[in-house]
Amino acid sequence: MIKIFKFLFAIIRFSIYKPFFRKSSFFVLNSNSLITGLKRIELGRQFYANKLLRMEVFAGGYLKVGDNVNLGQNVHIGVLNYVELGNNVLIGSNVLITDHNHGKYNGIDQDSPESAPNKRKIYSPGKVIIGENVWIGDGVVILPNIVIGSGSIIGSNSVVSKDIPPNVIVGGNPLKIIKYFDEKNNVWLKDI
Repeated sequence: MIKIFKFLFAIIRFSIYKPFFRKSSFFVLNSNSLITGLKRIELGRQFYANKLLRMEVFAGGYLKVGDNVNLGQNVHIGVLNYVELGNNVLIGSNVLITDHNHGKYNGIDQDSPESAPNKRKIYSPGKVIIGENVWIGDGVVILPNIVIGSGSIIGSNSVVSKDIPPNVIVGGNPLKIIKYFDEKNNVWLKDI
């Protein structure tokens, strides 16, 4: 009986979101998902999101998701400016991807530590672009103004605060390159 209820609920959820995700030929959104800014989200074909997905696209922002993208449980994507996930991106559980902060902490008109954080204006220092064939492990945090090159792997619990070149394995905090892919010999090599 529970399986039938879940199946019927999935069909209802699909019919509600389908008008917004016209380009997506197939998508699965599991229960307890929170999606805001539907008109500012573009989903590619074959999108799958596990439980507790949270996609928030604020006015002026845009989220572009490529084909064959799979998200683990409890993924939060927050967009004030622009976030792009390339084709064939695999994202583990408990991942945060954001292009904004509560407050501005460089340049002119910076926020004061005397103001309450929830009263500070939301500010985007730049876009987040994730290339094709990227694998993002569990517990990763991707901060604003980041480009992750195609073919890269981000190790679990890493904080991505700088650009990642293509075809590397990175991990740790601070983040460092662990291996790179040698195309000539078709092998992963340790970074020296």
